[in-house]
Amino acid sequence: MLRGTVERIPYEEFFDKAFARNSFHLWPDRRAGLWEIQRVPKRGGTLVLSFDGPARRVVDLGSVRNALQEAGFERIDNPQAL
Repeated sequence: MLRGTVERIPYEEFFDKAFARNSFHLWPDRRAGLWEIQRVPKRGGTLVLSFDGPARRVVDLGSVRNALQEAGFERIDNPQAL
């Protein structure tokens, strides 16, 4: 069994999709986590970040968008619908 954290994912170009629900705001190093998630998917992979309930009240979607752009994500769809 391989174990890792969002900042150190023990795979290379392995995933088609990544999904995080109500956890992004809890990541110890969000920037490093996004860079790592940018590194591991297959070409054309997708990341979905979802926020509801209490998480939606503490997450600033503008900051999430900026962090995604800084990490090199090229297509950021409808962040208000997260």
